[in-house]
Amino acid sequence: MIRTARLAGLDPYLMDLAPLSLARIPNEPRCIIISTREHQADIIVVEERLPQLIRVLTLPSEADTMAERLPAISEELNRTVVFYNSSHVEKPLNPSVPVFVSGELADVPDQWPQLVGRLNFPVSLLPLPIEIPAEFPSYDYIINMGLALKELTTEERRKFL
Repeated sequence: MIRTARLAGLDPYLMDLAPLSLARIPNEPRCIIISTREHQADIIVVEERLPQLIRVLTLPSEADTMAERLPAISEELNRTVVFYNSSHVEKPLNPSVPVFVSGELADVPDQWPQLVGRLNFPVSLLPLPIEIPAEFPSYDYIINMGLALKELTTEERRKFL
């Protein structure tokens, strides 16, 4: 891919995995991020502004709607929290930890309570790191926004956000 970009006259000098890019966005020291796209979900546990646990879930291909995919995402979220808490008994994830969603989940806020289930975390949209026009399809480009933050130091990011 890099050779192809260079043949096109582009210089791809900055790359990252989608979950790492998303983990840069929230201005929260501790949170969970859930991002969905097509038939994949990423669950990222952030502690002290650093990703501590990343789960990538391939969703059933026969599940065409978010309502059909949601049980698998919710189950994986529950497993992720149980696993994290068993490894971090001194500071487990509790119901005050915010959950941020992006991707296809951003379009179904009525289904967020089902997403967190009995975990009862507060759920909201992953905050946008920049001001954009309302009509811009922001969640189609949120990974790119997180990638742009990669060039900033942690202090610069805090001021920017």
